[in-house]
Amino acid sequence: MNYGCGPVPQRVWQHVVPGALPDASDPLVRPTEGPCWEWKGSKTSKGYGKCWAYSERLGRMSLRQAHVCFWEWEHGEPLPSGAQTDHLCRNTGCVNPLHLEMVSPSENVRRGLVPQQQKALAAAGLHPLQRPGARVKAMAASLAAMPEEHRQAYQKRTEWRALPIKTRLRIQQERAAESMRSEEQRELRRGARNAACRMQEEDVRRVRASLVLGETEREIAARYGISASLVHAIKTGRKWGWLR
Repeated sequence: MNYGCGPVPQRVWQHVVPGALPDASDPLVRPTEGPCWEWKGSKTSKGYGKCWAYSERLGRMSLRQAHVCFWEWEHGEPLPSGAQTDHLCRNTGCVNPLHLEMVSPSENVRRGLVPQQQKALAAAGLHPLQRPGARVKAMAASLAAMPEEHRQAYQKRTEWRALPIKTRLRIQQERAAESMRSEEQRELRRGARNAACRMQEEDVRRVRASLVLGETEREIAARYGISASLVHAIKTGRKWGWLR
C-alpha cells in the first residue's frame, strides 16, 4: 500500500461518502465536475477534514488536511511549497480533487472573503472571484459607513502599516525610550521626594501597622492630620502601594 503521492490508500475511503452537487446558482461556486466527496472523519474547527498520511516535507506520517492529501494522490506529486488548495465548490468538507485548485496564498485569501460580502458584491454585479477591484470597493463602502472616530483610527492604522519596517522600529524604540524617561521622572517625584507629600515613608508604615491592629481610619487620620480617604487609599494600596 502506497502512502506517498500515489493511489489513495484503501483505509481512507471508509471516511468518504458521496455528497451533493455544488449549488450552481450560488455566485461563490466556480465550475466543478461531479458531486462533492464528503469527509466523515475528524475535522478542524473550520470544517476541513484531517487524516494521517505521509508528508514529503517531514519525511514521515503526520496528521494532515484531507483535501490536500487527495490533491496530492490525484496529481501524483506533493503540493509545491508555498502553494495552497482552494475549494471551487466552497465546501470545506469536500475532498474531491476535481473540486480543488492549486492557488497562491494571496489568491486563496482573496477568494476567502466573508460570504455575506461576496454575495452582496455578486448581487451588485461585481463577481468577487473574478474582479479583484470588488474587494477594494467593498472596503471603501465599509469605511464610509464607519463612525468618524472609528474611521480615523482605521486610517491611522493603515498609515502606520504603510511605513517602512525600519521607520516603525525606530519610532517604537523612541517611544520605549520616552516611556523609560517618564518612568524615571515619576520615580524621582514619588513618595517623600514629592514636594506636595504630607507623609514620610515611616509614617506610612506606622499607618499600616495601626490598621492591622484594628484602629479605625478616622482615628489614624486624626492622629497624623490627614484625611480618612488618604488612610483608606493607603490601606487598599491605591496610594503608596509601591512602598514595602
